[in-house]
Amino acid sequence: MDFLSYRIVYLLVALFVAGTGVAQQAESYRPHSPDPFWEPWRIRAFPQLKGTELRCLGEDARGAIWFGVADGAVRYDGLRWDEFGAASNLPGAAIAFAQVGSQFYAATGSSIHVLEQGRFRQVFPQTDRGRWVIEDLAVGADGVLWVCTDKGALRLRGAPSGGQDDPWQEIQLLTTPEIENSLQGDLVTAEIQIEAVAAADSVRWNAGVGVCLYGQGVDKNTVIAVAENGPAARQGVRVGDRIVAIDGEARRTVFQRELEDAPGTRILLSVLPKGGEEVLDLELMCESIEGRYQRFRPIQIEDDGRGTVWFATRLGRILSLHRNQDGTEEWTHHTRVHGLPVIAMPSIVVTDRGIAGVGRNTATECLLRYDGDRWTVIDLPRGIGSSIETCDDGTLLVGTNGAVLSVSASGRVVDHGMRDHGIFGNDVMVKKTSDGALWIAGKGAIALRLEPQGQRWTTYRGLVYQASGEDGEEWFLTDRLTVVHHQGDRWQQYDADDGLMSQPLRVIVTTAGDVWAAGSHDGVAATARRLGNRWERRLHPELSWAVDRRAVFEDRDQRLWFGAAVNQLVQEDDHGGVLRFDGEVWKHFRPTNRLDFVYGIAQTQDGSVWFAGPSLVQVTPEDQFGASANLPLVARGFTDALANDQGGDLWIGTRVKGVVRLDGRPADDPADGPEFRSTVYGESNRVSNSRIKSVLPMSDSSVLVGTPAGFDRFDGQTWAPAALPADLAYDTDYGGLYEGRSGELWFNASGVAIMTRDLAKGIPMKDMGSLQDTFKTYCYRPDDRSPDTQIERSAAQATFGEAVSLDWSGVDYMEATPRDQLTFSWSIDDQPWSAFSPAVRVDLPGLEGGLHRFRVRARDADFNIDRTPAEITIEIFPALWQRSWFQGLMLLMLVLFCLAMIQTGRVFRRESSLRTSNERLLSAEQDLQQANQSLESRVARRTRELREANQRLHASEVQYRSIVEDQSEYIVRFDADQNVTFVNTAFLRANRIAGQTVSAVLPAKVVSRLRQVVANVEEGRQEGRSVVSFDDADGQLRWEQWHCRVLVDQVGNPLGYQVVGNDITDLRDAQNRLSEKELELAHLARVSALGEMVAGISHEINQPLATIANFSSASLLVLDRELGAIENVERKEDIRQWIERIKEQTERINRIVNSLRRFGRPGSNLTAFDIESAVTESLDLCEYRTRTVVNDILVDIPAELPKAYADRVQVEQVLVNLIRNAVDAMDDPAVVERTLKIVVATEEEMLKVSVIDSGPGIAKDQGDEIFQTFVTTKTQGMGMGLAISRSIIESHQGRLYTVDGADGAWFEFTLPIATDDQATPVHVGSADHAPRSRSVSI
Repeated sequence: MDFLSYRIVYLLVALFVAGTGVAQQAESYRPHSPDPFWEPWRIRAFPQLKGTELRCLGEDARGAIWFGVADGAVRYDGLRWDEFGAASNLPGAAIAFAQVGSQFYAATGSSIHVLEQGRFRQVFPQTDRGRWVIEDLAVGADGVLWVCTDKGALRLRGAPSGGQDDPWQEIQLLTTPEIENSLQGDLVTAEIQIEAVAAADSVRWNAGVGVCLYGQGVDKNTVIAVAENGPAARQGVRVGDRIVAIDGEARRTVFQRELEDAPGTRILLSVLPKGGEEVLDLELMCESIEGRYQRFRPIQIEDDGRGTVWFATRLGRILSLHRNQDGTEEWTHHTRVHGLPVIAMPSIVVTDRGIAGVGRNTATECLLRYDGDRWTVIDLPRGIGSSIETCDDGTLLVGTNGAVLSVSASGRVVDHGMRDHGIFGNDVMVKKTSDGALWIAGKGAIALRLEPQGQRWTTYRGLVYQASGEDGEEWFLTDRLTVVHHQGDRWQQYDADDGLMSQPLRVIVTTAGDVWAAGSHDGVAATARRLGNRWERRLHPELSWAVDRRAVFEDRDQRLWFGAAVNQLVQEDDHGGVLRFDGEVWKHFRPTNRLDFVYGIAQTQDGSVWFAGPSLVQVTPEDQFGASANLPLVARGFTDALANDQGGDLWIGTRVKGVVRLDGRPADDPADGPEFRSTVYGESNRVSNSRIKSVLPMSDSSVLVGTPAGFDRFDGQTWAPAALPADLAYDTDYGGLYEGRSGELWFNASGVAIMTRDLAKGIPMKDMGSLQDTFKTYCYRPDDRSPDTQIERSAAQATFGEAVSLDWSGVDYMEATPRDQLTFSWSIDDQPWSAFSPAVRVDLPGLEGGLHRFRVRARDADFNIDRTPAEITIEIFPALWQRSWFQGLMLLMLVLFCLAMIQTGRVFRRESSLRTSNERLLSAEQDLQQANQSLESRVARRTRELREANQRLHASEVQYRSIVEDQSEYIVRFDADQNVTFVNTAFLRANRIAGQTVSAVLPAKVVSRLRQVVANVEEGRQEGRSVVSFDDADGQLRWEQWHCRVLVDQVGNPLGYQVVGNDITDLRDAQNRLSEKELELAHLARVSALGEMVAGISHEINQPLATIANFSSASLLVLDRELGAIENVERKEDIRQWIERIKEQTERINRIVNSLRRFGRPGSNLTAFDIESAVTESLDLCEYRTRTVVNDILVDIPAELPKAYADRVQVEQVLVNLIRNAVDAMDDPAVVERTLKIVVATEEEMLKVSVIDSGPGIAKDQGDEIFQTFVTTKTQGMGMGLAISRSIIESHQGRLYTVDGADGAWFEFTLPIATDDQATPVHVGSADHAPRSRSVSI
């Protein structure tokens, strides 16, 4: 080959590489999800509301759904239905709900109520004066409650507390000028701020009587406008009056058109004046009326959270109130400004960018949508829109008569009829709840709950799930047999241009994280491994035309197995069998007569790999084919599904015999060779069908199977229906069940089996048409909410031998699992739980007599088990023959029978007895004498024993009395009624009471004091301690300490009380003396500190003294030399300034001396003082040290701080000690920034003082140790300062402690705040201020 040829080849290779590089950029993919209304299994009906006259929907902060009904309201928390009516202080039908912060409100037609502890309390109106008609409630973004009323829009702020007369913080009424004028001076609205709406509708009067009503509805006949000088105004009709009758006919509903007629027409009106009780009958003549009036009748309000509040009026106008950044509010009449069509009685909803609304008007069949910039009008196929809601994807849902319209962001409208779900011609309400679900209810009908996309259920159209990887990545196949990778918000699509085969049929993610695809490439079996954004493809012509989608498997050794697909057109090079790749070498297991193609691969515990297909084939760890004779007969047929569980057992899905469980460990039998044990589960075991399409062992050790009739789950004991809809089971692919990395379940319904059959026949993909609608994958994320279980009765009783029958029921959250699909397990007397079954009744025969504990728990289809099982106590009475009275009666009858038999024998023996009686008389007399002697001997022995026992008892009593009487402690006993039954000698002697210890008559004061000790024992406790003070006979204050114990019998009933005490007066005196010593020690500490401060203060005094001396000398010199002449005025002024400076320095010396004098006093009094002055004087005392060491002193004391109540001198001592410690800590060259900060604040009725420095700080393990005596961190310290400071602060009921988190040391102490009655000084440390005869419980 010449040089030119090489250049041409090189160029061609470069072009190929360049083309490959372009192909490496995988295409993006956009998934499609069907409308959830098209999947009827997402909808669950709640017939419990049928017949309640359903009117509105709401949701509280806990996620419970509220329904307004004719008798009040109904709450559904997902498990229970609770009714709220007149008994709960809700006087009528609830028409609206609102959750504002933590408050939940319900509105009736005339009042608003807040829910408190299971009952409602009326919060508006708060008086019976006046009448309000309420239409709706709305929540404002700033915590405002908006109310639509007959007088306008109410803005309520600051809900009243529990008090009956507590008002709202702010009530504002937005209304028309006519209503504003009518309410001036009205007592009902005296506390309401009234503001006229600038954008209200201006309406021309029609011919009539000159009256405008609020609206067309029951009890809404309120006059909101009266034409000036019109017929009604001339007769005295005013705004706020109510029309109760027309032409003599009582009316609850009056239409506006009935008040408008041709001039000259007479109309008789019965009017109830506002605030009046007497109805006025007025005869009015219709006439033409000039002028206009304003109307503002909001029926719905929405706050978009972006500063704008939207109002929909009864006449179909849409207005907004926008709050500007400067706090001003601006009205916009959107219907008038933008020329929008009028939608009468509109419903509005806030969208992600603006607002949308529909109206209940057949003449305007449209929807209005505002995106923040412009309005869009969308035509609707139905004219009455009773409600509107927005979805997360921007779709709008419109409730109409018997249907829900979904309006996409592009304007596409789809009509979803609700007839099949039990809602017919009713106005439909739509409500989206916080969990994303949609509630659909027909007024006066039932309620439906629709599971949305992306919550528990997600459906993708045009995709089938394949595998999950790390970090939430997912792999799918499309309907065009391309591979899609999904991670986060990114969807990428791969095809043959990226190195894949032309028809991938299976994608897996290995344990090592590698991604493999398998399928067919141009009619040849192929595999491909992902390398970055490229795929490395390998063809396997020796295998088949394709790798079967169910025959890709990774074993425990991370080897990959690929099985041949069914070959419809046999070619010469097609061999079938299985390929294995161990990471380096490919090995082909050629087919036997049982391994032409593979439908599934699994591995048992012994390491054998198994293959499903025409028959079950085993490949041993030695790469040998196992003998089919070792398999049970039930496992030898055609197999459609194969899997292994975590324990290594094999699960086989057959076509007619159900699912077979094969033990992964063969049983060794020397006679017959190894045999695998098997268990068969079919329809008799509650499997929905015996034809098994898929088997999926799950991560929780359960096993899920799919059949044409449904999905079933095995918990190791029993089978139960799974949470997947049975309606989808028939369309689910064979082998189409998968479990994701997060426990979610995927199942595919694609008809891919038919596609692969056509591909095997050579039919190209382009001839198969669009398969997007047939390719579907469903993702189900199980919930973790447990069901609730209830037993039908609270207790059960039976007689021994009778069977006890118990019934129970269960309910799942939101009835996600229907009641008839719940399973139950029960236990009695803490025995092991029974296997779960659908049974809701059990008979318990043969229970032993006594009490038994029975528990039952429900399990839903997600295998969530009730965490709080229902429980009942069963009492079994003994049988008649087991009862003691019956046994005693039988014994008595037996004795009587024996006596009767003996008597009968005596009758027959009487004659013979008479003959021998004389002979035996002497013998009997002798026997009698011997018996008498024996009896006397026994009586004497018993008497002696009783005498000895009495002597021992007396000795024990004497010993006990001697112990009690010799005790120095006081011992007193009471009976159960707290009467004194015994006192020992020590107590009598101490209280100078004469008498015996058991019969002493105690003074009433003593008895009262002792009973107080008993009363101090806390309820429910068996003992307690008390300290009692009292005045003795000499008038001296005495202190006693008592320990009381409650005496009870064997069953816990109180028998009495025993108290033991002693006199602690000497101990209290010693404590008082110790307090005085502590004060003296604190004084000595101050004197010691004073000595240390003298050195610095002496320098402070010397400076002003030197200044005084210098200026005094200068003044004398000038007086002698220069002031001889009186005209020297300038020098006179200098002398005056010098003298003033002498005065200032002298006052400074005086302040320093006064501070030293007060600081050195030995004691002070409790008094109210300004903490700021104490801080200032403490800093003055330490000024020399702070000036030489500290760079910056920051004092933060708020204005109007309350005064402290303490000993000022001692508080200053604490401050001086903390300041000096801070200065000493910062007096170190290593500390660069030396800042001292003192902060004072209030906290829980106390003053908190913080002293913070920027020194090296305190170690965390020394936070408490440094307050101990003789513990110091200074080289020259004594370790007394902080210990004394803490003692001082604690004597004032305060605390001194360190605070973590500062760069340096942070000390805080608290002091009590002075009250108004604490003006008299009290000496600290005096114990005589304790109240006399007072008992303190310890």
